[in-house]
Amino acid sequence: MTTFWQVDVPGWNDALPSVAGLARELVRTRELLDLAEAAAPLATVAESLWDRLGACLADVEQVASPQLDA
Repeated sequence: MTTFWQVDVPGWNDALPSVAGLARELVRTRELLDLAEAAAPLATVAESLWDRLGACLADVEQVASPQLDA
């Protein structure tokens, strides 16, 4: 949402660069908006984004996992 409105959230791009990149791509291409305007079923949306979402998992996992002090 912040990418769509061109609002920066401190730390977002640094913490989740692949997610931020995908968000920028989806805004630039209007792909997600086009799917929404077409009332595409969730399965269709997931299928069209699946390969790119998978590339974001490492960033999400890193942020979501607890940081343990040694």
